Amino acid sequence: MNPIPPPPPTRRPIRKRARSPYRWLRRFLLLAGIAGIAGLALMLAAYHFGNVDQVQTERSSRIPTEEGIVTSSENIDYVQNSGGKPVFRVRAERSLQDAEGQSRLEDVTLDVYRESGEIYTIKSDRAKLEQDSGEALLEGNVRISGWSDLVLKSRAIEVRQNGRVLISRETVEFNYPPNIIGRASRMRIDKVTDTVTLADGVHIRSTGTLEEEPFRLDSKRLIYVRGEGLIRAVEDVFLRRGGQELSSHFLSIFLREDGRTLKTLRARFKVEGRIKELDDAGGEQVAEMQAQFLEIQPAEANPEFRTVTLEGGEEGPARLRMVQADGLGRTLQGFRLETQGEGGRIGRLQGFGSPLTMVEFLDMPDERHRLRWVCAASLSAGFLPTGEIGQMFLKGRVELRDPQFYASGADEAVVDTSTGSMQLRGPSVGLFTDRGDILSPDIRYNRSTGLIKAQGGVQATFDAEAGTSLEKTPLSATEGPVYIQSREAHWTEVPPGFVFKGDVRAWRGQNLLLAEQMRGDDASREVAASGGVRTVWVPQRAVTVPDPTGFDPTSAAPQAARSDAPIEVSSATMAFRGADNVLAYTGDVVVVQESRKLQCKELLVHMVADTGTADKMICREEVRFVDPVTGKRVSGDRAVFNVAARKVEIFGEEVRLVETAEGNRLVGGYLHYDLDSGETRLSARPPAAAGAGSQ
Repeated sequence: MNPIPPPPPTRRPIRKRARSPYRWLRRFLLLAGIAGIAGLALMLAAYHFGNVDQVQTERSSRIPTEEGIVTSSENIDYVQNSGGKPVFRVRAERSLQDAEGQSRLEDVTLDVYRESGEIYTIKSDRAKLEQDSGEALLEGNVRISGWSDLVLKSRAIEVRQNGRVLISRETVEFNYPPNIIGRASRMRIDKVTDTVTLADGVHIRSTGTLEEEPFRLDSKRLIYVRGEGLIRAVEDVFLRRGGQELSSHFLSIFLREDGRTLKTLRARFKVEGRIKELDDAGGEQVAEMQAQFLEIQPAEANPEFRTVTLEGGEEGPARLRMVQADGLGRTLQGFRLETQGEGGRIGRLQGFGSPLTMVEFLDMPDERHRLRWVCAASLSAGFLPTGEIGQMFLKGRVELRDPQFYASGADEAVVDTSTGSMQLRGPSVGLFTDRGDILSPDIRYNRSTGLIKAQGGVQATFDAEAGTSLEKTPLSATEGPVYIQSREAHWTEVPPGFVFKGDVRAWRGQNLLLAEQMRGDDASREVAASGGVRTVWVPQRAVTVPDPTGFDPTSAAPQAARSDAPIEVSSATMAFRGADNVLAYTGDVVVVQESRKLQCKELLVHMVADTGTADKMICREEVRFVDPVTGKRVSGDRAVFNVAARKVEIFGEEVRLVETAEGNRLVGGYLHYDLDSGETRLSARPPAAAGAGSQ
């Protein structure tokens, strides 16, 4: 370096040979290059979207006063070359230097030449230099400009640690055309680590144009590590671009090699976000999020396609709420939520949690309707272009609820909202409705048809008083629900009904029905069973109870119900007609009560209206009656069994009575048998009243 000749001696004697101030300028200008580069990258990174280090503060170095000046130079203009090319140029109106080696330049202009050919300029009113330490203070309207049009202003900038560190303890303002502006209360630039730190209130804005949405970034601290392409914003972070807002305690932005394109965005602690966009029809769509961790990762090939990850923590689960312009929306909560999509549209959603919940709703003016509630350990869903979920996969402790049903106990479920179908699988899946409940390892439901199909072993529970077809059958004669077991079941909502197949077993209290298949139509109140039908029910009848006080033996005694011995009926088929309260058995019918047996081809059981109890039983074709207790056997064409009175009447062209104990064989046209007393009356023809009752 070729020093500039010193000015003539002043009145005060020179105590020692002065050092040239330009020796220090080399160190300072090397740092200044870093300042410009870092400042520009910071602006670009912040505009495209950002954990943090503390800003290190240093005490100001000793600054010389006017007294003690030993040399002075005017109109300084110096160019430093390297390899035949200029590195920097310094210009100043005046240079002052004291005996301690401290120098001051006034009206300073530094031009920095970069290898790319660009030149940027640093200007200040004053520059105080300390040659031994390589420290300096630039004061008074410090301005950095010219490099990619970046302009940075401050009232004072300190150069520390032999040019390694650049510090501004005053407010720093920056401007990056065409529309980015910002400020911070303090700034620190570290040349070795290639790091820029803004602190004590950082505010970055874009004024907005027709082509680009307005941008805003606020935080207490912001750090840019240029070599890593990393921007960190710390404490009270607020980020907005157009209709997108994000706040958190920490925000990290990783940029790609171009220094402009977002590679990854991460936010931590108290993360809240909101996105408002317009759909194709101009309606407003809103997405809101809350989490302890957020990550946004655009695809390298298509930056508009992004993966967004939310995670919860000790303070609560991650939460994502999305509402379309038509009011259809959903809220998800879980430990981890991940979405993938292009632009503002979500194409795929995944969630994990213990548990993960999702609520789908429809917002209407002044009211909200809940459409579906889902709970599981994990969820994976694909979205339709309309914004609705197309297909959803659930795993682990699955629960679903909508206005028609509640389901639980599934290990996995598949829900297809486009077809309205659902399948749940697990050791014991429960589906609960107003009509009844079903337990099965495999349940399928179709909302559009209202069909429920269960297979692999079914257990169902009906409320017999809930308007089902079982309401007036013998199964409803006692209290409590009706239980049904089978290998598979079909359950329909329109028309309301059911089909149970394979080893069907239905019971309520002591009343029982066994069959290979059972069908029910709730609308017509009809039930049919086939395939080895067997029913067992306990008849109820009123009996006289004596007055326990014995005060008035002639007074009317209270009535009570007494359960008689169970009646068992076997047949090929069974059908119940709710319209006339008749239960019909066909095909080798066998009726057994205690040891007595009644056989025929067809059996009609007339039920008592509104109670489900049997009134009388009419047996037709090839009637056979056997009482092993009395040894009596009877055959005829028809038989009428009055269940409550415990009387049997048998009719026919030839009613045959065989008394095995006496060896008697009698023939008539009518037989009356009392089951309690064993009294038997055989006559040629029935009484008029009995004949009417045989129909």
